[in-house]
Amino acid sequence: MSVEFSNTYQEILLDNFNSVIKQNLMFQTQLKMAEEAQKNNKSDEKINLLNGEYNVLKSDYDNALKKISDLEVRASVGQSLHDEKTRVQAALNDELKKAASLNTKILEQSKTIDEQTLKINEQSKTIDEQTLKINEQSKTIEDITKQLEKSNTEIEDLKSTLEKKESMPTEIQTILPKVKKTNSKVVNNIPDGSSF
Repeated sequence: MSVEFSNTYQEILLDNFNSVIKQNLMFQTQLKMAEEAQKNNKSDEKINLLNGEYNVLKSDYDNALKKISDLEVRASVGQSLHDEKTRVQAALNDELKKAASLNTKILEQSKTIDEQTLKINEQSKTIDEQTLKINEQSKTIEDITKQLEKSNTEIEDLKSTLEKKESMPTEIQTILPKVKKTNSKVVNNIPDGSSF
């Protein structure tokens, strides 16, 4: 039952109730007049007739009051249902607003996450490049270390040779420069092939 129907129904009942009250007032007026008429030696029959009408009107009046109270209960139930519907609709609207707000925040967070992921990927790429460079430099360092070890070995050999040379008898040392001079003269006298 809709609220409009309940309101219209109540208005009609109130109109009927007002009519019953008016009739009741008229009947009471007639009854009073009848009582005055009885005092004036009017017939008892008319009074009994008016009492019967009064009882009928009182019964109608009580029925109308009962219907009105039933309709008031229905109207209050209808109103409480309407109030509950309004409350639920307001709560639903609030929740929809919150959901829309949360959805917007989720989209913003998702965008931020995508941006951060892109940055992480770029940094990961940079780290990979740096790792490659470090590996290349590590390989270069290994090569340099090997060369240093080789050079150290050569230096040790040269030191060893130098020590041997220093430990040679002095005569050999005096002969060696002469042999070197002779060798250099021989080498200088060999034609270089340009005279041919």
